[in-house]
Amino acid sequence: MDYFSTALLAAAVIGALCGLVGSLVVLRRRTFFAQALTHATFPGAVGAAMLGLSIPLGAFVASIAIVGIMTLIGRVRRQGSQVASGIVLTAGFALGVLLQALNPSLPVHVDSFLVGSILTTTGSDIGLAAGVLGLAVLAVVFFGKELLLSTFDPNGYRAAGYREWPVELLTLGLITATVVTAMPAVGAILAIALIAAPAAAARLLARTVGQILIAAPVLGATAGISGVLLSRALDVAAGPAIALTAAAFFLLALAVRQAPLPGRQPPDQWFPDPRPDRPAGHRSCRNPGQPRVEVMKRNTWQREAVRTALSDTVGFVSVQGLHSRLHATGSPIGLATVYRALADLAGEGEADCLQSPDGESLYRACSTTDHHHHLICRHCGLTVEIEADAVETWAKNVAAEHGFTQAAHVVDVFGLCAACTAASAATTAIA
Repeated sequence: MDYFSTALLAAAVIGALCGLVGSLVVLRRRTFFAQALTHATFPGAVGAAMLGLSIPLGAFVASIAIVGIMTLIGRVRRQGSQVASGIVLTAGFALGVLLQALNPSLPVHVDSFLVGSILTTTGSDIGLAAGVLGLAVLAVVFFGKELLLSTFDPNGYRAAGYREWPVELLTLGLITATVVTAMPAVGAILAIALIAAPAAAARLLARTVGQILIAAPVLGATAGISGVLLSRALDVAAGPAIALTAAAFFLLALAVRQAPLPGRQPPDQWFPDPRPDRPAGHRSCRNPGQPRVEVMKRNTWQREAVRTALSDTVGFVSVQGLHSRLHATGSPIGLATVYRALADLAGEGEADCLQSPDGESLYRACSTTDHHHHLICRHCGLTVEIEADAVETWAKNVAAEHGFTQAAHVVDVFGLCAACTAASAATTAIA
């Protein structure tokens, strides 16, 4: 292939990789971290050029050191990850500029580190990007359930018995590898545009996580190819052209999202009220002081299966527990789908949702739309709905005494039911 065909192929592969991993960056709110990483790998690239080593290798080594430094700073009391990212972003970029100033005779022009030089990419660069893309696809396929659950329900993820650090390490590894791989195409400064913009655009247009994970790589690859073609037509640098194209895709998606197209409802009215017969100001059974915002999701067979399984369950059940019951019946519904369906049912008032003393989210089919409380057995899950007029009076008086309005309260009592108490006593007596 000639140099231009190689550049087009590199733009497609790197764009798809940035779009896929960028979806994780956007959904997990790691955009600032990724931006800090893109800038802070600059000194690693300069150092590798000084030593005559591979630039991606130098950037990767610098990335490992940077992640460690950010972790240490983030653990300092009264600091945090945002402070750590800001410090590393500026210090790392300044160090790269200093190294370049001290070594003006570098064999590689420093501008290629900053804005990329995709026309000089080689087959090895494309092979590296394809390998990282393959690893990212495998990670999403085999660990997608854990990635989504830890992203949208961290408490439920921990309560389900999963450890956070393996998923966090996997995410950091994918982001780091993507940043290093994208450097030859768009450089240290502009890489964040190709990582964040296609994923953000896909999030505006897609309605499910699966659609985002498919649309973002397509938009990223399209932005990469379009940017290279645009750079040739206008005789400008390819890196900035790719970044601007990706940004233009985001603005276009934003315009499409907000545009009042004929026959189409605005985004906030896509899902009408499913229960127009409910009185105005209807309150959730758990939060009587907060106005409800009711939406209706498309009633798919997966959603109906989750609703049926929840109705057949006695007492409260966790996401993991309900998924296990569905799996035992041969249902192919994934854990992330169960979680989304339960969250939707709770939002529409069809399910009660509360947190156990361990922080795990528990769900139960709602038998009444009136405000009520629960007695819950922490061992077998038996649940009794109770009225507590004294609690309602107390909460109302305390709120009024302190000048609060629209006050909400949640009072659920956990303990052992009579049967579990007797069984525990019998076990203790035998022991």
